[in-house]
Amino acid sequence: MTILAEPEASQESLEDAAIDVEAMLAEDSQYDFAEAESVAYVSGDGNKKPRGFLSYTFVANASWSWGNVGYRATGTDGALNATAPGDALLQLPMDLQAAFRQQATWLGNRQTIGTVRTIKATDGHYLWSEGDVSKGVPNTLAGYVFNEDEQMPAIASGAHALAFGDWRRAYLIVDRLGFQVFRNPYINPPMIRFHMRKRVGGGVQRFDAFKTLKFSAS
Repeated sequence: MTILAEPEASQESLEDAAIDVEAMLAEDSQYDFAEAESVAYVSGDGNKKPRGFLSYTFVANASWSWGNVGYRATGTDGALNATAPGDALLQLPMDLQAAFRQQATWLGNRQTIGTVRTIKATDGHYLWSEGDVSKGVPNTLAGYVFNEDEQMPAIASGAHALAFGDWRRAYLIVDRLGFQVFRNPYINPPMIRFHMRKRVGGGVQRFDAFKTLKFSAS
């Protein structure tokens, strides 16, 4: 798939500015591209963009089959179970085969982190362990690395707000290396239009390498 941006700058600004305007526009576009790609990898519909891993059909783990995304329900609509909130967080990793579980990590947004970091096991200890970015120590949940992703849905009724998997094997990103920039002075003179272009694709390749936690009764 192709992602495009077409910023413009006047010829005078390109000639007179104390900074490299073209480089600044290219950097800004690359940030925008990265954000758009991140959204697509999670929820993209596959129409002229990567297909996100949350765009496939969901089925409960007991009925899982290839081509679908398996999930475990929390047992309470829109929340963790009030009686034993940590159970689902401890059980979901066990829904993966050991070969995938060894390299698996969590995905969730910051709102979800705010919820799960206060959950305790039955013996009273927190399932969340705070990392130290300065020392390269990651945050963990139930013993597995937790990666924050703002593109993941927030906790809500029926939301698949947490995902757990071996993402290197679960999701394939096809990224043609290179970020192309073409100058076009003819469309809107005296403005210079920059055509910035990147090609990227993605989709699930191993449906057995990840699972989601659905915040629902079933």
